[in-house]
Amino acid sequence: MQAKLDKLNEVSEWVQQYRQFWDIKFNSLDKYLAKVPKNNRTNKR
Repeated sequence: MQAKLDKLNEVSEWVQQYRQFWDIKFNSLDKYLAKVPKNNRTNKR
């Protein structure tokens, strides 16, 4: 049982690293989009 808990903690720590990474990226995107006029954000394909 302890081995499973240790593995779960290991996975949790790994996921937390990526969560911090993506939180930073999405916060930066939010700040950028707040500065860009809405009419420049349309999909122009």
